[in-house]
Amino acid sequence: MMEVEAAKTMFSRSVGQGLRYTTLVADGDCKTFNELQELRPYGDTSICQEECTNHVSKRLGLRNLVAAECKRGTTLGGRKQGSLTQAKIALLQSHYKKAVASKLWGS
Repeated sequence: MMEVEAAKTMFSRSVGQGLRYTTLVADGDCKTFNELQELRPYGDTSICQEECTNHVSKRLGLRNLVAAECKRGTTLGGRKQGSLTQAKIALLQSHYKKAVASKLWGS
């Protein structure tokens, strides 16, 4: 709730400074965004929500699934070459972040 209250305060104060935040970068939790939509600090000016690429890449990782499979003594895709391991998940996450960054910033 602290994050929600901080965002509401920040967005409300920005009006007095002649500034409007039109984009909220968030972790996918829509509580803050929903509260800002209800608050409507800028009247008819809408606020859009963007996903944080770091949070998306973490969810992409399936780390909890792999950890559960390891406890059972199995791996996703078997034990042979090409199976999904923690190291390969980290590599996929890294490639995902680089692909998003290159698409956004042209680097």
